[in-house]
Amino acid sequence: MFAVESARMMRLIHCIDEAVMLSNLLKDRRDHLKHVQTEVRYPDGQVVIESGYHSGSSSPQVLPERRLGFIPDLTPDLGVAVVLPGLLMGSQNAAFEERVLRRFAVSHILDVGSHAMTDQDEPEFREKIVQRTVEMLDIPETPLIGLLPYCFSFIDGAREKGGCCLVHCNAGVSRSAAVVIAYLMKSEGMTYRSAHDYLKSLRPCIRPNDGFIRQLLEYEEDLFA
Repeated sequence: MFAVESARMMRLIHCIDEAVMLSNLLKDRRDHLKHVQTEVRYPDGQVVIESGYHSGSSSPQVLPERRLGFIPDLTPDLGVAVVLPGLLMGSQNAAFEERVLRRFAVSHILDVGSHAMTDQDEPEFREKIVQRTVEMLDIPETPLIGLLPYCFSFIDGAREKGGCCLVHCNAGVSRSAAVVIAYLMKSEGMTYRSAHDYLKSLRPCIRPNDGFIRQLLEYEEDLFA
């Protein structure tokens, strides 16, 4: 009986020693941590700066000014979806990136955004590219279907000449996606869902606004009536 109790006591002492050693090790590691500040941004725009100290405590500091309730992603979106031979789709960033235009041998650019560049802002490397701007607002009320003939004729003209047309808006999410989906429906005989899913497989971020979706579904009814 005494031997059993003695063994239990030894195991307990061993566990306590290990716990103390681990605690000291963690304290030593914590003492050598680098002092950092973390910016916490809330949806209402409030910004709190939390400072980490060697002791592990923090001293929150609420900034007087408010900022955007999110962290904007300023990384250029240079991704381009190769939709069909001679047809690309992407964002405004891609349309003004020389490397992208040269890589895909872009000969035509269709801009369906709402902020056309002025002549003095036009980069030199785009001067030989044929361009057309069909201004659209990314709102449900924009008459998408009525603008499609201008877009389609430009795309067809580029492809028929063996060129390559890049369709873009600002973010390459709603307006240019809606135009390209409609083009697939018209030229390839796709349903709205098939065209949407196909384009989304190439550019996962696409999301035409609700008004565009409604108009495209009506367009589908007209095409397949």
